[in-house]
Amino acid sequence: MAIVRRLVALALLLSAVPCFSEDVVTRFVRHKEPDLGVPAKAAPGDQIYVEYEQTETMWAKLKSDARVSESGMILPKGLLLECDIAHGSGQTDCCKGYEAALYCLQDRDHNGRFDKVKILGGGRPFEYVSAPYEIVYQPKDDLPRWRKSVVYQGVAGGVLHLTYEEISNGAPKSTRELTFDVAKDGPTDVVYQGLHLVFSTVDSAHVEYSVTAPFRERQEP
Repeated sequence: MAIVRRLVALALLLSAVPCFSEDVVTRFVRHKEPDLGVPAKAAPGDQIYVEYEQTETMWAKLKSDARVSESGMILPKGLLLECDIAHGSGQTDCCKGYEAALYCLQDRDHNGRFDKVKILGGGRPFEYVSAPYEIVYQPKDDLPRWRKSVVYQGVAGGVLHLTYEEISNGAPKSTRELTFDVAKDGPTDVVYQGLHLVFSTVDSAHVEYSVTAPFRERQEP
């Protein structure tokens, strides 16, 4: 009977999720490393530049244990709750299925503490919720993203060897071996797809360089 009750509770929880939320809170992030103009060093085999775009979803991480029901249910410190926009109110619900119930918490006055809880399948909500949290973002793997990187492979015979790799939607899209002549005097400039690298030192052990321009903006299909 206990197993049956748990299965029924889980079915109710899954079927009821849409009534609490409709839109996952997301943000679009473009990352570059190293930053433009910052001196950097690399040895053969090191990645010398990476640039990527991805969609991240918003989560709330509890900073302390949180009592959420009149019966004394505690959501533990460090628990992550996924945040969505609630129907009707426009408030952000941060929800988590925990021990056969769904708990959705709100911070109605936006002071960094959850002050309201809604529960499906887990008893009466605790009226005096006061649970501190912090916002964290995590990559959403099923949404489109891309990544471009360049690896330093070494220098031989006055020729600089690099490897370019592009990943789209989590899968390799292209890999290319690149070669550039090392300048006999002064810095060596490398330009590829808009990326501009300036190498001030190039030898068999390492390179010293900076990035002066990122890859060109991608043209969406």
